[in-house]
Amino acid sequence: MIVYLIKKTQKYLLFVLISTIQPAILYGEIIITELMVNPTNGKLPPHEYIELYNKGNKAINLKGYTLTINNKLINLPDIYLSSKQFVILSDLNSSSTFERFGNTIPISNWQKLNNNQGSLKIYSPTSVTTDSLTYDSTWYRNNSKRSGGWSLERINPNINCNESSNWIASESPMGGTPGERNSVWNENYWPQLQVTSSSVSGNTIFLQFNLSIDFLDEINNIQPIIEPADIKIVDLVLENNTLKLISSKEIPSNRLYQVYLNNIYWCHGTQNITAPIFLTSPPSFNDVIINEVLFNPKQGGADFVEIYNRSGRSINLQNWFLNKKPLTDQFLLLDIDDFLVFTTNSESTINHYPNAIADKIIQIPSLPNYTNEQGEVILNYQQQTIDSLYYTSKMHQPLLNNPKGFSLERQDYNQPTNGFGNFTSASALSGGATPGYINSKNTVEIVSKNNVYLLSRSFSPNGDGFEDSLEIRYEFNVKNPMLNISIFNDKGRLVNRLIRNKSSGNKGSINWDGLHENGSLCGPGIYIMKAEVYTAEGYTKAYKSSFLLVNVK
Repeated sequence: MIVYLIKKTQKYLLFVLISTIQPAILYGEIIITELMVNPTNGKLPPHEYIELYNKGNKAINLKGYTLTINNKLINLPDIYLSSKQFVILSDLNSSSTFERFGNTIPISNWQKLNNNQGSLKIYSPTSVTTDSLTYDSTWYRNNSKRSGGWSLERINPNINCNESSNWIASESPMGGTPGERNSVWNENYWPQLQVTSSSVSGNTIFLQFNLSIDFLDEINNIQPIIEPADIKIVDLVLENNTLKLISSKEIPSNRLYQVYLNNIYWCHGTQNITAPIFLTSPPSFNDVIINEVLFNPKQGGADFVEIYNRSGRSINLQNWFLNKKPLTDQFLLLDIDDFLVFTTNSESTINHYPNAIADKIIQIPSLPNYTNEQGEVILNYQQQTIDSLYYTSKMHQPLLNNPKGFSLERQDYNQPTNGFGNFTSASALSGGATPGYINSKNTVEIVSKNNVYLLSRSFSPNGDGFEDSLEIRYEFNVKNPMLNISIFNDKGRLVNRLIRNKSSGNKGSINWDGLHENGSLCGPGIYIMKAEVYTAEGYTKAYKSSFLLVNVK
């Protein structure tokens, strides 16, 4: 009969099938929504279970359905599962312990679920796969929960391809939600396909993704575009979970491209993806250097390591390491003569150092344990050491009473990292650290002589936007300078002690707003700026300049 109908009309065959076979043969109506594979030490009954769900609009008889657990076959009984309802499958000997949670089906030939990995499939009476998954312990995304007592829950039941990103450990205080909606249930959730790594060989771009592209459908509909448009993608090949883009010519090195993949139909949904493409030669020793280290942070703060690119070309930091801790598994470009800071708490770094460049601060899950007394910072690319610094607390500036919150800064990019005196405390005037910008005591710019001077010999704190404050500039070529700056009136009386025994950088400026130390505004007249610079080695020098305060508001 079916052969005849096929010849007659495919449309009529479809009508007959829909009329005589349950709607459950449509892919994905009976699905797996929860697994308890390791019930040890949990709050739920100490037995395995599998939860099924009917996401269709009609009740479905499970007779004729089969479930395979690691290829072991289980026949489901003659039981109807109502629309939008759950049922718990468990071993015959333990099923009674789950009856209080909802509909339960005892299975006489239960197959044990492996704790670390396993596969399950559901087939309709016509051998159509309605759901399948291959799980492993990484699906928990939580190290403590994977040890036992927590179920794996499906997030969005409407995603037909059972990708790992659609599963996670239960958030229920009981450790699972047998027979009811999952604790992580979210029908608006949809995993975003992203490129995690790219490589180039000749005229071929290789893209790896965060999710399995086994679920990538209709590859011929993908519309690849590359910018700059001096090359063109002419072919796409899907091979061994890698998407290969074949370009019209060889990809140039040290040039950043953006690849746009439009209309990617993944897991029955359409997405657009942008991926950077950057071919560069392998880095050499000291192409990137350690530039600043904070290992004794303020209360509530976090360590950080700042690196600097002195190579003369942009460098991708993907798969670089600090003491075997990965910096990032994503594309991250460090531009020529630029800085990046790595910390476990970017917010506290920005709050503790207001001059920090937020865009240069990268938060990562963990840093090595850099102790307060001594340690080693090692920057690696693959198995190659690019730079390393052995630090001790004795490298701080000798006159610094409390080093907490002060970083060690590199003095010279071109001197050996571990050369004597090449790392010392950041200046107090910079806030104790310079995350994301040039070091306070950087000696690349040569200062010919020591000097403290006024940018202008008059100022008017009237708020008109012109010379509203007195700018005091300093330049020092001595090592670890300490600075005092005070303001006196023309009678020699102290008005304001602006800077008191603060370490400074080699160059910088201080502004006075025309206020007494008590916050009141000074009157017009002649004033005197007195400055003193000194070092732990005994160097000392004084400076004095007069100026006029006028037009007070």
